[in-house]
Amino acid sequence: MNCKPGDLACVVRVPQSEPHIEAILREQLIGKFVRVVRLTVGSEGALDAWKILEPVRITLPAGRGTGTMIIDLFGIEDSVLQPVRGVPVHDEQLDEVPA
Repeated sequence: MNCKPGDLACVVRVPQSEPHIEAILREQLIGKFVRVVRLTVGSEGALDAWKILEPVRITLPAGRGTGTMIIDLFGIEDSVLQPVRGVPVHDEQLDEVPA
């Protein structure tokens, strides 16, 4: 498990798909930040996904030049997320020499 409930997470990869769709998803999803709420366990063979606080809207081709589909994602697989957790902060510069 990458995330914990309440984590802010960044989408760092997309699930494997048809190459054209995967490229579109990479363009629209990688770098997006989401707040994960709770883990939803998939049925047999399905991957665990996080319910997210606010849906992410993506646009995909509808097929054969007939327009586009707008899809709101309400959950994202744990495997594509990287949680953003606190970075250690130092009050002093460690490379400074005291006077």
